Amino acid sequence: MVLGCFSLGATLLLALAYGLTKEPIQKSELDDLRHSLEQVIPASIHDNNPAADTLQLPVDGKSLLGITARAREST
Repeated sequence: MVLGCFSLGATLLLALAYGLTKEPIQKSELDDLRHSLEQVIPASIHDNNPAADTLQLPVDGKSLLGITARAREST
């Protein structure tokens, strides 16, 4: 009985920690991807956020992340 209560308490604490940190971790991962892309694709040649403008491409039965950098059309 004591072990069951301890396990339930630990599970609830882990679920709470996950819920509180999920969004900041995703934001940090997106920022890290954006900074990594800026080293390869200079910001001067596109006007979108390539880290947020992605495509899932099926390749050999697996999903591959495609990054899209879009430039403004000059008139």
